[in-house]
Amino acid sequence: MTQMTRITRGQTLHNAQAGLLLSLLLFAGCTGAECAFGDHGSAQCRVAAENHYARMLTPGGVELRFHAVGETDASSWDAHGVFEMEFGGVVKARPAGLTDFVFSADRADGDATEVTVVLENVASDVALTRDGIVIPFDGVGTARTVTIPLSEDVVWIRGERPCADAYRIVAGGDVQTGPTQFERIVESLHAEQADADADGEQLLGLLLLGDLAEEPAEDELRLIETILRRSPVPVAVTPGNHDVHGDEMALFNRIYGPGNHAFDACRTRVALVDTGGANLAESIEARLPEFLEREGDEFLIAGTHYPAWSGRTGNGWRDEPVAWRFLAELARHDADLLIAGHYHNWRDYPRVQVGDREVPEILSGTLGATQGQGAPHYGYTRLTFTDELTTCFHEVPEPGRVPGDHRTGTTNIRLCDAP
Repeated sequence: MTQMTRITRGQTLHNAQAGLLLSLLLFAGCTGAECAFGDHGSAQCRVAAENHYARMLTPGGVELRFHAVGETDASSWDAHGVFEMEFGGVVKARPAGLTDFVFSADRADGDATEVTVVLENVASDVALTRDGIVIPFDGVGTARTVTIPLSEDVVWIRGERPCADAYRIVAGGDVQTGPTQFERIVESLHAEQADADADGEQLLGLLLLGDLAEEPAEDELRLIETILRRSPVPVAVTPGNHDVHGDEMALFNRIYGPGNHAFDACRTRVALVDTGGANLAESIEARLPEFLEREGDEFLIAGTHYPAWSGRTGNGWRDEPVAWRFLAELARHDADLLIAGHYHNWRDYPRVQVGDREVPEILSGTLGATQGQGAPHYGYTRLTFTDELTTCFHEVPEPGRVPGDHRTGTTNIRLCDAP
């Protein structure tokens, strides 16, 4: 899934603006000059940005690139993560998926002998290898620090995670003005992981379905990044409308990486697509068959912010024909589930009719945003993969309320802990 046109090995980026302009020139479909002047409310401009930040040239002359798992050609790169340079010259690398990842390091024309990288958003049971040789790392939780010896050849760093026969993925969206409640939900993932272990299952991670912030301001987006560092498992993210509207600096992509990415999580194909503008980038719409290709995986799930089928929620897309084409691709690939946010509650639509097929859809905008009148439903959707996919809502109530104290007759909520 190579998203960027190949370029000459060792080619440098003089600054961030030059790099973004280069991405615009090379990436078919993103030719609008607005992308060079901060219109990252545009879905296509965010595609250019997510590809740009998947590659970095360090001050020491080391070129780092994320790749698709299984890639062996270092002259290309792919939006499967994000690199960021912190003050003091510390390189951070954040893989975008939940399990395996790969990036390359090339000292190009420099004379660096090593590069130290802080890996974030990686599982505690991941194994790191350098050109096939296991390498040690330091760290706790989902952060690792690794020093990579360099050579005249390109060095490949691969992270591989073992998979259990049965596993879970949790999902939800819409934090917005509720970061304090979201902290409780992230903390509850430690208990979720222990519960999964007790059942002989593996908790792979969290799918975060947009609207992390109320406004796409750096302090708001960084606050959620800080909270996510307390998660015991990796997090895969796609943006919502509140994360990208009016964004002039591609802040979401700088911090979290791609909003459009597909990856394998054990026996499940996961496709996250950026619907933060209530639409799809034209280039991503054209690549949906590639994103949704199972390639032998047993399950296929897709995650978006905006629901593709508005139903009774009224949460339609800017261009409804695009939404229906997306649903048609999901139906054609026999998707097991589409899970979305934007609607601030929990709804299950088990039979969204698309031609002669059905696409199950769950709305789970329950991570902290205001839900209006009545007792809110805060928590996440649990997806359990055994020989079948089962779903339920795990409640994390606000202080002063016990689980199960719900409004009646207004939702088809299905609690995980219900008898």
